Amino acid sequence: MPKNTLTLILLWLSPLTVFGQLYKVSGKVQNEQSEPVPFANVYLQKVSDSMLVSGTSADQNGDFILQNIPPNTYFVSVSYVYEKSDFLPLEVNEDVSIGPLIIGDQTQYLNEVVLKAPSVKRLSDRLVFQVENTNLSQSSAFSILSKTPGVIVIGDKITIKNSPTLIYINGKRVYLSNTELKDLLENYAGENINSIEVITNPSAKYDAEGGAILNIVASKNLSIGYKGEVGSNITKATYSKYEFNTSHYYKNEVVNAFASYSYNPKKNYKKDESYINFFEGELFDFRRETNFNSTSKSYAHNFNAIVDFKLDDNNQLSLAANVLNSPNKENYNTATDRDLDQQGLLQSYFNSFNILKNDNSNVSLNVDYGLKLGENGGDLKVISNYIDFRDHQFQELTTDYYDEDGTLIDQNNFNVWNKQNYRIGTGQVDYSVALGNNQIELGSKYADIKSRSSVRYEGTSMPDDIADDIFSYDENIYAAYANIGNEWDQWSLVFGLRGEYIQIKAKSISLGNLHKDNYFKLFPTMNLQYGLGTDHIFGISYKKAIERPRYQNLNPFRYFLNESQYTSGNPTLKPSIENKITLEYTYNDKYIFSFYYEHIKKHLEELILQDNINKILNSSDYNIEGSCQYSTDFIFFDYIKQWWYMSSYMSGFYLENSYLSQGNTGVVQKNNTLGFLGQFYNQFTLSKDQSFTADLSLMYLSDYIMGRHKFKNQFTADLSIRKSFYKKRLYIKLEFQDIFNTTNIPVFTRNGNQDNGFFSMPESRSVSLGVRYKFGNYRLVDNHRDITPEELERLKEKSKL
Repeated sequence: MPKNTLTLILLWLSPLTVFGQLYKVSGKVQNEQSEPVPFANVYLQKVSDSMLVSGTSADQNGDFILQNIPPNTYFVSVSYVYEKSDFLPLEVNEDVSIGPLIIGDQTQYLNEVVLKAPSVKRLSDRLVFQVENTNLSQSSAFSILSKTPGVIVIGDKITIKNSPTLIYINGKRVYLSNTELKDLLENYAGENINSIEVITNPSAKYDAEGGAILNIVASKNLSIGYKGEVGSNITKATYSKYEFNTSHYYKNEVVNAFASYSYNPKKNYKKDESYINFFEGELFDFRRETNFNSTSKSYAHNFNAIVDFKLDDNNQLSLAANVLNSPNKENYNTATDRDLDQQGLLQSYFNSFNILKNDNSNVSLNVDYGLKLGENGGDLKVISNYIDFRDHQFQELTTDYYDEDGTLIDQNNFNVWNKQNYRIGTGQVDYSVALGNNQIELGSKYADIKSRSSVRYEGTSMPDDIADDIFSYDENIYAAYANIGNEWDQWSLVFGLRGEYIQIKAKSISLGNLHKDNYFKLFPTMNLQYGLGTDHIFGISYKKAIERPRYQNLNPFRYFLNESQYTSGNPTLKPSIENKITLEYTYNDKYIFSFYYEHIKKHLEELILQDNINKILNSSDYNIEGSCQYSTDFIFFDYIKQWWYMSSYMSGFYLENSYLSQGNTGVVQKNNTLGFLGQFYNQFTLSKDQSFTADLSLMYLSDYIMGRHKFKNQFTADLSIRKSFYKKRLYIKLEFQDIFNTTNIPVFTRNGNQDNGFFSMPESRSVSLGVRYKFGNYRLVDNHRDITPEELERLKEKSKL
């Protein structure tokens, strides 16, 4: 047996496998008239950190049972639409029958949901931004995500400051390009969201890839019946954009089904202004200034379907499919480049005309089987996924060259056909069990990734260093993990260890065997928390993680803006390794302080390399020497007035990137900055019945870096106003994005003979009007969730700034 395989088996089997004692908690939900309340929601939370341990819904007689509960001290509570019961403290060290739980008279509130303010809670490994039944519920998931404390959105890219960040929905990663991910989240209704979890220290259960995780937690489905919804939205920016969506949901005691469809035709406009100062040796030679304009048209169709089957009390089967199809996407780009001498006088210029046509699709299929292993056993889940991703592109590029007098002196024209196909299959097993006072989690996973890409060039005048090619990339991942958690007195500890064995092969017809690698790595995680009473909570955590290259960034083919400026993949990319340690303190559940240090070795970053000899600018991903950051964060949230709620997130940080100088001469250069991030969310209730609400979001980011790039002073202000009608069946929303048009900022690099920059100006300022209507039993909360596996995240191409 291979040594690495044996190591994985020993890792998986290392914890003891003796079953621990688990218990039942049963009871009955009644109203104030001692009548049963059917289908009420029942919650069980730990007293130590308020973490939700279990939940269920009462049956038609108001009876409920919570099974497989480990010994501990809990709060149990009940809610039904609007009314809630008091919190009942409960010590579980045997089967417990708690008798009736009394809930207020709910009948007069069946047609109302009272909005509340968002809340923030700091747990040992994550920050929980609770948004269910808040003003934000009427926004899209993307809008909510952009207002989550600590989250930065630059263009289409979502990040937690400078950390590699992955997006999950209900614990499963989303695997789309940045643009497609934004489209998905903009069409994901905020009312489906319970909370956003900013997981700064993911446990070993998660893939070792990713230093931080944003997990969108969808609401639980605890009711029976049917509901439906239709909605439409029109947005006015430079061009108008439209969106239509509909969703339908049905549940009975056996079947839980959800289906949704959205259609989003868009016409977007983008303008760039850029410059390059070229050098002859160390002396300034000439300056190239570019005005770039792009108009794009796209037609995105998104279909989701999920069916859950309750086979019996201990067995559940889920089938799901997600289809994203964006055919006939077209980009029409024009650029004028002016070459100026040392005195700023025009030497020559050239005009480029670039047509890009694109068809892409993504199909994800999921099978998920869950089994409860008896009263004293554990939970077993078996999950399999299949993904088929296709992206076919055609690019036509024409460039006309002129001298300073406007005389045509040269012309070139060439076409590029590019096809990319990815097929990914995954299978995983997760098992959890209580062992005495310990909670044990074990799991294993296998992923098989196959990427096939081809490129073909044709034209009268093409660059000398390009050729037709076929690129293949195969990757196999074998993983196993173990987590163990314990609580005693005021302490809690979770320790995890994940092992991953990776096999990689990459080959190009024109370049030969590019990359062949096999490696095994261990990734430990640790969370330790201490509570001093209820007002003071201290914590320390550590995580080791890996960031692997995105599949599209490994593809060596090029996308041309013009003949001398292009973006290319890099098939020689290697994984980077991150180590992060965090200290935390929470006071009175309202004031949260975090201090952390993070270091990433061979960090994957996009660099713009300026070739002063051939007068070329190439943007590609590289393994830089490393990056590090120190940060101090502060969070506060509370009501300023009865009608005004505010939450704030402030962070002071130091960022540093280290990389070899141009030409890899061995000289290490650094790009560093001190910076500040401030986010302020304000919620205003403008009517007594809460049907008329507004929120104002402000964000300021100073002195930020990515790779060699530097940013200055980004500010964003968003305002939205919402009104509901007909007992909250009809919603109308008016939203203003980037009111002062200050989101777009210049980006520049100045280091030795690397001197270039650009000012990208997409349509960030807009006004939109949305209408949404609910029908059927519209109070139901559905089972809408993402079902794509983690490997598709690496299909997500890093956004080009």
